[in-house]
Amino acid sequence: MTKAKTSFSTKNWTKPTPKKWRDIGDALLVISIAITGTVAPLPIPDNIKVFIIAGANLIGGIGKFLTKLFG
Repeated sequence: MTKAKTSFSTKNWTKPTPKKWRDIGDALLVISIAITGTVAPLPIPDNIKVFIIAGANLIGGIGKFLTKLFG
């Protein structure tokens, strides 16, 4: 049995994403949602909350976007 080589390209956008990369993207999304939900009610200044939540959402979005490019 030969191992298929993973490639990273825009040509892979319409191809199915391998399970390993789907799991990584889903994990990043879940972690970003958990961070957002945890930070929101904390008694810290609002401007710090905004940066933490924006960073967590950016990480989740990038993770899901990148999984579309692996094939």
